Amino acid sequence: VYFQIRQRFLTPLRELRQKFQRAGKNRLESMKPHPAKDEVGDVIAGYNQLVGALSAEMEERQRYERERHLQSHLVALGLQADGLAHELATPLSTISTLASMAAKGDTESAKMLSAESKALAERMRRFMGIFRERKVAVRPLDLNHLASERLRRLEGGRVAFQFQGATDAIEILSDEILIGEIMDNLFQNAARHAKSNVLVVTGRTPEEAWVTVADDGAGILPQHKEKLFRPLFTTSEGGHGLGLFVSSLWAQALGGRLELLSLRDAGLGGAVFRIGLPLKVASY
Repeated sequence: VYFQIRQRFLTPLRELRQKFQRAGKNRLESMKPHPAKDEVGDVIAGYNQLVGALSAEMEERQRYERERHLQSHLVALGLQADGLAHELATPLSTISTLASMAAKGDTESAKMLSAESKALAERMRRFMGIFRERKVAVRPLDLNHLASERLRRLEGGRVAFQFQGATDAIEILSDEILIGEIMDNLFQNAARHAKSNVLVVTGRTPEEAWVTVADDGAGILPQHKEKLFRPLFTTSEGGHGLGLFVSSLWAQALGGRLELLSLRDAGLGGAVFRIGLPLKVASY
């Protein structure tokens, strides 16, 4: 009789007490349903419902806090954009004045100056447009799935993309559009500089999730390393010099970072970039 009582009542109640003790340390754990349809089973079922409701509330609170954090970062980044535009206002005015003066003499110089001023103005217009009306929407995401979906859009070009995703899902709590834009920029940038192959790898550490992008191109010159993430710097013909700069800002806004891992990869030969992003914190 004792063993029956222990199995039916004492053991589940002891486990329930341990669960409640751990819940005080922000560890919400559900219990297996009790086989018997009695008061103990009702208590365990009620406890599991409570765990489910609290877990959902904690995840929603976490999502809201992350979204609020990202929105505040975007406001700060918008102020940086305004400051950059202000600094470039004087050079633009000077270029336009020189173009007008040259038009009275050397026509070819006037055309070149005018074209240069328009190009710079267009680059700044595009830059400012990135920050206007930008809203964030934070939700749980699988980094593996997101990377593979973005790569699928680039299939069929002259460059072959290879994807090595982590074995398990990598859950993050972030903004899908911003991460997608960072990935698109890195993937397309690697494709422009690659000979024929781009390798994309996802993984995680205990602290963060990451995506690395490597190509088989010529790599990056050492003298360009410190300039890569500066606005308006580009080594590509026809490039606007905003991709890496904006992607770096987005990564910071998401609580992560964008970095250059290697000027020349030992295997492929081209540059290697990495996006690091905070993992989704489990609420149960």
